[in-house]
Amino acid sequence: MAPAAAKLGDKVVSNPVDTHIILITTPFGTVPTPMPMPFNGLITSDVSKDVFIEGSPAATLGSLAINTPPHIPIGGPFQKPPTNQGRIIRGSTGVFINGKPAARLGDTAITCNDPVDLPVGTVIALGGRVFIGETWVSLTLPFEVVITVRPDGTVEARYGSSIVIQGSQAFVDLTIESLNRLMRQPSGRQLIEAINSNPNQVTIRETSNGNVYNADSIDHAYRQPGDAPSKGSSGVIEYNPERTQVGDGAEPWETRPPEVGLQHELYHSYQGQLGTLTRGRVSSGEFQGTRNTEMDAVGLGPSSGNPMTENALRSDMHEPPRERYFD
Repeated sequence: MAPAAAKLGDKVVSNPVDTHIILITTPFGTVPTPMPMPFNGLITSDVSKDVFIEGSPAATLGSLAINTPPHIPIGGPFQKPPTNQGRIIRGSTGVFINGKPAARLGDTAITCNDPVDLPVGTVIALGGRVFIGETWVSLTLPFEVVITVRPDGTVEARYGSSIVIQGSQAFVDLTIESLNRLMRQPSGRQLIEAINSNPNQVTIRETSNGNVYNADSIDHAYRQPGDAPSKGSSGVIEYNPERTQVGDGAEPWETRPPEVGLQHELYHSYQGQLGTLTRGRVSSGEFQGTRNTEMDAVGLGPSSGNPMTENALRSDMHEPPRERYFD
Protein backbone atom coordinates (compact mmCIF):
# COMPACT_ATOMS: atom_id res chain seq x y z
CA MET A 1 0.00 0.00 0.00
CA ALA A 2 1.19 3.54 -0.71
CA PRO A 3 2.18 5.68 2.32
CA ALA A 4 -0.33 8.00 4.00
CA ALA A 5 -0.36 11.65 2.91
CA ALA A 6 1.01 14.19 5.41
CA LYS A 7 -0.77 17.38 6.42
CA LEU A 8 -0.80 20.31 8.83
CA GLY A 9 -0.63 18.96 12.39
CA ASP A 10 1.20 15.75 11.50
CA LYS A 11 4.62 15.11 13.00
CA VAL A 12 8.33 15.06 12.25
CA VAL A 13 10.39 12.96 14.67
CA SER A 14 14.15 12.37 14.71
CA ASN A 15 15.48 8.85 14.29
CA PRO A 16 18.18 8.70 15.54
CA VAL A 17 17.77 11.59 17.97
CA ASP A 18 19.20 15.08 17.40
CA THR A 19 22.60 15.82 18.88
CA HIS A 20 23.40 19.19 20.47
CA ILE A 21 26.61 20.26 22.16
CA ILE A 22 26.34 21.61 25.72
CA LEU A 23 29.18 23.71 27.16
CA ILE A 24 29.61 22.14 30.59
CA THR A 25 31.79 23.92 33.14
CA THR A 26 34.19 21.65 35.06
CA PRO A 27 37.14 22.30 37.40
CA PHE A 28 39.33 21.84 34.32
CA GLY A 29 37.47 24.34 32.13
CA THR A 30 34.55 24.28 29.74
CA VAL A 31 33.96 20.92 28.08
CA PRO A 32 31.86 20.74 24.87
CA THR A 33 29.66 17.70 25.47
CA PRO A 34 27.40 16.12 22.81
CA MET A 35 23.94 15.40 24.22
CA PRO A 36 21.17 13.37 22.52
CA MET A 37 17.88 15.26 22.32
CA PRO A 38 14.77 13.81 20.67
CA PHE A 39 13.03 15.99 18.08
CA ASN A 40 9.24 15.74 18.17
CA GLY A 41 7.66 18.47 16.09
CA LEU A 42 4.29 19.33 14.61
CA ILE A 43 4.02 20.44 10.97
CA THR A 44 2.90 24.04 11.38
CA SER A 45 3.72 26.07 8.26
CA ASP A 46 4.73 26.18 4.59
CA VAL A 47 1.85 23.88 3.67
CA SER A 48 -0.55 24.09 0.72
CA LYS A 49 -3.08 26.92 0.74
CA ASP A 50 -5.62 25.21 -1.49
CA VAL A 51 -5.09 21.42 -1.35
CA PHE A 52 -6.44 19.61 1.71
CA ILE A 53 -5.87 16.15 3.16
CA GLU A 54 -8.71 14.98 5.41
CA GLY A 55 -9.70 18.63 5.88
CA SER A 56 -6.21 19.96 6.70
CA PRO A 57 -3.70 21.72 4.38
CA ALA A 58 -1.44 19.23 2.62
CA ALA A 59 2.25 19.04 3.54
CA THR A 60 4.87 19.11 0.80
CA LEU A 61 8.59 19.37 0.25
CA GLY A 62 9.65 22.38 2.34
CA SER A 63 6.89 22.15 4.96
CA LEU A 64 8.13 23.12 8.43
CA ALA A 65 7.73 21.38 11.79
CA ILE A 66 8.41 23.01 15.18
CA ASN A 67 9.91 20.91 17.98
CA THR A 68 7.53 20.83 20.96
CA PRO A 69 8.65 21.20 23.68
CA PRO A 70 11.87 22.91 22.54
CA HIS A 71 15.30 21.49 23.32
CA ILE A 72 16.46 22.54 26.81
CA PRO A 73 20.18 22.62 27.76
CA ILE A 74 21.11 20.75 30.93
CA GLY A 75 24.36 21.51 32.75
CA GLY A 76 25.32 24.55 30.69
CA PRO A 77 24.44 26.61 27.60
CA PHE A 78 24.17 25.35 24.04
CA GLN A 79 27.29 25.75 21.91
CA LYS A 80 24.92 26.58 19.03
CA PRO A 81 21.35 27.46 20.01
CA PRO A 82 19.00 25.04 18.22
CA THR A 83 16.40 26.35 15.80
CA ASN A 84 13.94 23.67 16.96
CA GLN A 85 12.85 23.35 13.35
CA GLY A 86 12.52 20.41 11.01
CA ARG A 87 11.95 20.88 7.29
CA ILE A 88 10.71 18.16 4.93
CA ILE A 89 13.32 17.57 2.23
CA ARG A 90 11.91 14.56 0.39
CA GLY A 91 8.48 13.73 -0.98
CA SER A 92 6.73 11.80 -3.72
CA THR A 93 8.64 11.58 -6.98
CA GLY A 94 5.48 11.59 -9.04
CA VAL A 95 2.71 13.38 -7.12
CA PHE A 96 3.03 17.16 -6.84
CA ILE A 97 0.98 19.68 -4.86
CA ASN A 98 1.33 23.30 -6.00
CA GLY A 99 4.42 22.23 -7.95
CA LYS A 100 6.10 20.59 -4.91
CA PRO A 101 6.48 16.87 -4.13
CA ALA A 102 3.72 15.71 -1.78
CA ALA A 103 4.94 14.69 1.69
CA ARG A 104 4.01 11.29 3.11
CA LEU A 105 4.55 8.92 6.00
CA GLY A 106 8.25 7.97 6.13
CA ASP A 107 9.58 10.87 4.05
CA THR A 108 12.78 12.58 5.23
CA ALA A 109 13.15 15.88 7.09
CA ILE A 110 16.25 17.79 8.13
CA THR A 111 16.27 18.68 11.84
CA CYS A 112 18.40 20.95 14.02
CA ASN A 113 21.73 19.43 15.06
CA ASP A 114 25.17 20.66 16.10
CA PRO A 115 27.51 21.40 14.34
CA VAL A 116 25.26 21.13 11.23
CA ASP A 117 21.61 20.24 10.69
CA LEU A 118 21.12 16.64 9.56
CA PRO A 119 18.51 14.69 7.56
CA VAL A 120 17.56 12.43 10.48
CA GLY A 121 13.88 13.41 10.73
CA THR A 122 11.01 11.22 9.59
CA VAL A 123 7.49 12.34 8.69
CA ILE A 124 4.77 10.68 10.77
CA ALA A 125 1.41 10.99 9.00
CA LEU A 126 -1.41 10.34 11.46
CA GLY A 127 -4.20 9.89 8.92
CA GLY A 128 -5.02 6.77 7.00
CA ARG A 129 -7.62 7.63 4.41
CA VAL A 130 -5.50 9.37 1.75
CA PHE A 131 -2.47 7.59 0.31
CA ILE A 132 0.15 8.93 -2.09
CA GLY A 133 2.51 6.66 -3.97
CA GLU A 134 5.08 7.05 -6.72
CA THR A 135 4.71 7.32 -10.47
CA TRP A 136 8.43 7.01 -11.19
CA VAL A 137 10.47 4.48 -13.08
CA SER A 138 13.34 2.69 -11.40
CA LEU A 139 16.66 4.49 -11.69
CA THR A 140 20.04 2.93 -12.37
CA LEU A 141 22.82 5.51 -12.63
CA PRO A 142 25.54 4.83 -15.21
CA PHE A 143 28.11 6.33 -12.84
CA GLU A 144 29.02 6.42 -9.16
CA VAL A 145 27.92 9.16 -6.73
CA VAL A 146 30.79 9.83 -4.30
CA ILE A 147 30.07 11.89 -1.15
CA THR A 148 32.78 13.42 1.06
CA VAL A 149 32.17 15.18 4.40
CA ARG A 150 34.74 17.89 5.15
CA PRO A 151 36.08 18.70 8.65
CA ASP A 152 33.91 21.86 8.81
CA GLY A 153 30.76 19.80 8.27
CA THR A 154 30.17 20.85 4.67
CA VAL A 155 29.69 18.17 2.06
CA GLU A 156 30.95 17.59 -1.48
CA ALA A 157 29.39 15.06 -3.81
CA ARG A 158 30.55 14.01 -7.27
CA TYR A 159 27.64 13.08 -9.52
CA GLY A 160 29.46 11.42 -12.38
CA SER A 161 32.77 12.65 -13.77
CA SER A 162 32.02 16.36 -14.27
CA ILE A 163 29.21 17.40 -11.89
CA VAL A 164 30.22 18.41 -8.35
CA ILE A 165 27.79 19.48 -5.58
CA GLN A 166 29.05 21.56 -2.64
CA GLY A 167 27.19 22.76 0.45
CA SER A 168 25.37 21.60 3.54
CA GLN A 169 24.28 17.99 3.93
CA ALA A 170 20.66 19.00 3.38
CA PHE A 171 21.50 20.91 0.19
CA VAL A 172 23.58 18.07 -1.22
CA ASP A 173 20.80 15.57 -0.47
CA LEU A 174 18.18 17.77 -2.14
CA THR A 175 20.37 18.42 -5.18
CA ILE A 176 21.14 14.73 -5.67
CA GLU A 177 17.40 14.10 -5.48
CA SER A 178 16.82 16.82 -8.11
CA LEU A 179 19.47 15.31 -10.38
CA ASN A 180 17.94 11.86 -9.89
CA ARG A 181 14.57 13.26 -10.94
CA LEU A 182 16.19 14.68 -14.08
CA MET A 183 17.82 11.33 -14.81
CA ARG A 184 14.35 9.76 -14.86
CA GLN A 185 13.31 12.00 -17.76
CA PRO A 186 14.69 11.59 -21.31
CA SER A 187 15.67 15.27 -21.62
CA GLY A 188 17.33 15.37 -18.21
CA ARG A 189 19.25 12.13 -18.70
CA GLN A 190 20.51 13.24 -22.11
CA LEU A 191 21.73 16.56 -20.70
CA ILE A 192 23.42 15.10 -17.61
CA GLU A 193 25.16 12.40 -19.64
CA ALA A 194 26.35 15.04 -22.13
CA ILE A 195 27.75 17.19 -19.30
CA ASN A 196 29.54 14.20 -17.78
CA SER A 197 31.13 13.39 -21.13
CA ASN A 198 32.93 16.78 -21.12
CA PRO A 199 36.10 17.36 -19.04
CA ASN A 200 35.07 20.89 -17.98
CA GLN A 201 33.60 20.75 -14.47
CA VAL A 202 30.15 21.99 -13.45
CA THR A 203 29.94 22.87 -9.74
CA ILE A 204 26.52 23.26 -8.09
CA ARG A 205 26.49 25.43 -4.96
CA GLU A 206 23.85 26.45 -2.47
CA THR A 207 21.85 29.68 -2.60
CA SER A 208 18.68 30.92 -0.93
CA ASN A 209 18.08 33.29 -3.86
CA GLY A 210 17.31 32.61 -7.50
CA ASN A 211 19.23 30.16 -9.67
CA VAL A 212 22.16 31.46 -11.71
CA TYR A 213 25.05 30.16 -13.83
CA ASN A 214 28.48 31.78 -14.17
CA ALA A 215 31.29 30.54 -16.38
CA ASP A 216 34.81 30.45 -14.94
CA SER A 217 36.01 32.06 -18.19
CA ILE A 218 33.57 34.14 -20.19
CA ASP A 219 35.97 34.30 -23.13
CA HIS A 220 36.19 30.51 -23.30
CA ALA A 221 32.48 29.85 -22.66
CA TYR A 222 31.07 32.13 -25.37
CA ARG A 223 31.32 31.74 -29.12
CA GLN A 224 34.12 33.58 -30.89
CA PRO A 225 33.48 36.43 -33.33
CA GLY A 226 32.18 34.80 -36.47
CA ASP A 227 30.18 32.25 -34.41
CA ALA A 228 32.89 29.59 -34.07
CA PRO A 229 32.90 27.73 -30.71
CA SER A 230 35.52 28.70 -28.13
CA LYS A 231 37.58 26.17 -26.16
CA GLY A 232 34.92 25.83 -23.43
CA SER A 233 34.97 26.52 -19.70
CA SER A 234 34.09 25.07 -16.34
CA GLY A 235 31.40 26.95 -14.43
CA VAL A 236 29.33 27.31 -11.28
CA ILE A 237 25.57 26.97 -10.80
CA GLU A 238 23.97 28.55 -7.74
CA TYR A 239 20.88 26.42 -7.11
CA ASN A 240 17.93 26.81 -4.77
CA PRO A 241 16.28 23.37 -4.47
CA GLU A 242 13.24 24.86 -2.76
CA ARG A 243 12.46 27.47 -5.42
CA THR A 244 9.26 26.57 -7.24
CA GLN A 245 8.23 29.91 -8.77
CA VAL A 246 9.52 32.34 -11.35
CA GLY A 247 8.02 35.78 -11.81
CA ASP A 248 4.92 36.51 -9.74
CA GLY A 249 3.38 33.09 -10.24
CA ALA A 250 0.40 34.57 -12.08
CA GLU A 251 0.61 32.20 -15.06
CA PRO A 252 0.53 28.38 -14.80
CA TRP A 253 4.04 27.92 -16.20
CA GLU A 254 5.51 30.26 -13.56
CA THR A 255 5.12 27.54 -10.90
CA ARG A 256 7.24 24.47 -11.54
CA PRO A 257 9.20 21.74 -9.70
CA PRO A 258 12.68 22.89 -8.59
CA GLU A 259 14.47 20.53 -10.98
CA VAL A 260 13.02 22.44 -13.94
CA GLY A 261 15.11 25.42 -12.84
CA LEU A 262 18.14 23.16 -12.44
CA GLN A 263 17.72 21.82 -15.99
CA HIS A 264 17.73 25.43 -17.23
CA GLU A 265 21.04 26.23 -15.51
CA LEU A 266 22.57 22.89 -16.49
CA TYR A 267 21.87 23.72 -20.13
CA HIS A 268 23.71 27.02 -19.72
CA SER A 269 26.62 25.14 -18.16
CA TYR A 270 26.64 22.58 -20.97
CA GLN A 271 26.89 25.33 -23.58
CA GLY A 272 29.65 26.87 -21.46
CA GLN A 273 31.51 23.55 -21.46
CA LEU A 274 31.32 23.49 -25.26
CA GLY A 275 32.14 27.17 -25.72
CA THR A 276 28.84 27.74 -27.55
CA LEU A 277 27.08 30.34 -25.39
CA THR A 278 25.86 33.11 -27.71
CA ARG A 279 26.22 36.81 -26.92
CA GLY A 280 23.59 39.41 -27.67
CA ARG A 281 19.82 39.64 -27.68
CA VAL A 282 16.99 38.90 -30.08
CA SER A 283 16.69 41.98 -32.30
CA SER A 284 13.05 41.75 -33.39
CA GLY A 285 9.83 39.81 -33.24
CA GLU A 286 7.97 38.12 -30.38
CA PHE A 287 11.07 37.65 -28.22
CA GLN A 288 12.75 40.98 -28.97
CA GLY A 289 15.21 41.92 -26.23
CA THR A 290 15.56 38.40 -24.81
CA ARG A 291 19.15 37.25 -24.36
CA ASN A 292 20.19 34.57 -26.84
CA THR A 293 21.54 32.41 -24.02
CA GLU A 294 18.09 32.36 -22.42
CA MET A 295 16.36 31.56 -25.71
CA ASP A 296 18.63 28.52 -25.93
CA ALA A 297 18.19 27.36 -22.32
CA VAL A 298 14.40 27.76 -22.23
CA GLY A 299 13.90 26.32 -25.71
CA LEU A 300 12.25 29.27 -27.43
CA GLY A 301 12.27 30.29 -31.09
CA PRO A 302 14.92 28.42 -33.12
CA SER A 303 15.78 26.32 -30.02
CA SER A 304 12.23 25.01 -29.55
CA GLY A 305 13.11 21.59 -30.97
CA ASN A 306 16.22 21.05 -28.83
CA PRO A 307 15.72 17.86 -26.72
CA MET A 308 17.69 19.08 -23.66
CA THR A 309 16.15 22.47 -22.84
CA GLU A 310 13.91 23.58 -19.99
CA ASN A 311 10.83 23.25 -22.18
CA ALA A 312 11.89 19.78 -23.33
CA LEU A 313 11.92 18.75 -19.66
CA ARG A 314 8.58 20.45 -19.04
CA SER A 315 7.13 18.39 -21.89
CA ASP A 316 8.55 15.17 -20.41
CA MET A 317 7.02 16.04 -17.02
CA HIS A 318 3.66 17.17 -18.48
CA GLU A 319 4.27 20.68 -17.17
CA PRO A 320 3.07 23.75 -19.14
CA PRO A 321 5.76 25.16 -21.44
CA ARG A 322 7.57 28.34 -20.48
CA GLU A 323 6.42 31.12 -22.77
CA ARG A 324 9.10 33.74 -22.18
CA TYR A 325 12.12 34.70 -20.08
CA PHE A 326 12.24 37.51 -17.51
CA ASP A 327 15.40 39.62 -17.34
